[in-house]
Amino acid sequence: EALVNAFYRELGFTVPLTTFDASDGNIYVEIAPGTFDFSKKLSDPEWVAELRKGFATDAWLANWDVVGEGSDSQRNVITGTDGKPVRIDGGGGLLFRAQGGVKGKDFGETVGELTTFHQYGASAVYGKAQGQAWEAESAHAVVDLSDEKIEKLVADFGFDKSLSDTLIARKNYIANHYNIEAGQPTKAELEAT
Repeated sequence: EALVNAFYRELGFTVPLTTFDASDGNIYVEIAPGTFDFSKKLSDPEWVAELRKGFATDAWLANWDVVGEGSDSQRNVITGTDGKPVRIDGGGGLLFRAQGGVKGKDFGETVGELTTFHQYGASAVYGKAQGQAWEAESAHAVVDLSDEKIEKLVADFGFDKSLSDTLIARKNYIANHYNIEAGQPTKAELEAT
């Protein structure tokens, strides 16, 4: 969870500070200030658009529980004090499921979440239709993340190099899927010039 949140932070998303204390083996997560109003915010197009900016990152990190399930108080996205979405629980990302079980072969070099996030719980935010322009726009952040930065963060959190290799392969999968290259301007950047 700490590594998932470190990647989110590196890519510019607001998440709670999460630390692992090797002395006691516990993960500590700061309490993120905000409002549990997920259901209400689904009808706010600006809020949804802001959350969708993280679609490719959510998929890349295999954060299967990105939005959570149930009532607003059980959701994993809140509205921060700045009015923007805050992902508050990265525990369902990378190698592990939300309750701690190992994903095993379900976390690999292929980013199936680019499809499954349109089919299951996350479809409340990402919709059922695939191939939307905002999907490709969201991929630029992941594709622009250097292999060296991925390797450094993975190593800093004490994970094996095989995890960074998998994340780099997943990044390349996303780049191929959306036909974009690192450093390529987004549509919004092109329109602004």
